Amino acid sequence: MKAGPTLKANEVQRAHKLALKEGRVTLEQAESIYWLYTFAVEKGLSNARVETLLGYKTSVSRIYKLEYEAKLDNICTKIDTLRSDQEIIEERLKFGENTFVENKIWTAIEDTCHSARISQTIASIWGDSQTGKSECLKRVAQLNPMRTTYIELDSGMTFREFLQLVARRLNSPHSGCIGSIRQGIYEALTPQSLLIFDELHKPLIASGKTTKIKIVEAIRDFHDKAGCGVVICGTNTLRDEFTSGMIAGVLKQTYKRGVIKVQCPPVLPLKEIWKFSDSYDLPRPAKGSDEHKLVQRINTVNGIGMLTKYLRDGSRLAANRKTKYTWKHFIETHDILLRYSHDGWWND
Repeated sequence: MKAGPTLKANEVQRAHKLALKEGRVTLEQAESIYWLYTFAVEKGLSNARVETLLGYKTSVSRIYKLEYEAKLDNICTKIDTLRSDQEIIEERLKFGENTFVENKIWTAIEDTCHSARISQTIASIWGDSQTGKSECLKRVAQLNPMRTTYIELDSGMTFREFLQLVARRLNSPHSGCIGSIRQGIYEALTPQSLLIFDELHKPLIASGKTTKIKIVEAIRDFHDKAGCGVVICGTNTLRDEFTSGMIAGVLKQTYKRGVIKVQCPPVLPLKEIWKFSDSYDLPRPAKGSDEHKLVQRINTVNGIGMLTKYLRDGSRLAANRKTKYTWKHFIETHDILLRYSHDGWWND
């Protein structure tokens, strides 16, 4: 298990809010220190390790809580250098990886998340499964780790499990009574925060009426009390639950809060789909060719998620054979998986 800071996020935020209110630090200094804290949480860095990285033999917990006002300028300069170096390292690690392709859905979701954060409102994103919504939301959180928290929800969650999951993702206390967990979440959030709740249809569709209402009202409370941006995402089933389901009247309060509502298309146009194969340096197939027909069928029937899986697995097949990746590897991968998807394949 990663070590990480000894302080919880709600303790750090409580100290930051007080220091800013009293004018002891600038917003830029607080942002710099909080980046260091979230970096340590993400990487599981102990206080001793952070001291080594900064080259400062001092109490890191006191730095996190802004209790070194007189030395903050020097400390923030070191943090900015560390942050710049880390961004370069992460870019190098990402270079050449076919992990994410920017398309129209990405543009819409990125704009939606940015607008929700800036306008401090609740945004809704709906769409069929396997259209790439989750990958785009994860990418938003990856690019903005300091203030964005991505939370993927599970089926059949109890209200307590929901709160504990949110608390863990925010690195705030997740044990004790529901009231204390909820208070820790409030304290860990700021007006600059963005909460992303993905797969919201899972707990709402599978849970009872009381749990559904509690979860949605808690999300609304996070927004109201912290003044932060919130994005909720799910399938069209979730959209229907909010607009015409059994408890639509109760959910309407939250639905009305969000002026931003994005409906994702069920199928991306082919010109967008080719961007995925472009990322693997595959030439665009001729219209009417076997490759063209197969990609079109997978896009229509299975969605982007399955298409990217075939592309990735085809790339691995070519790599294992130490040959250049071509459409033949893509087709072979598809045929292999399809071969075992029907009853009686063992008799073939």
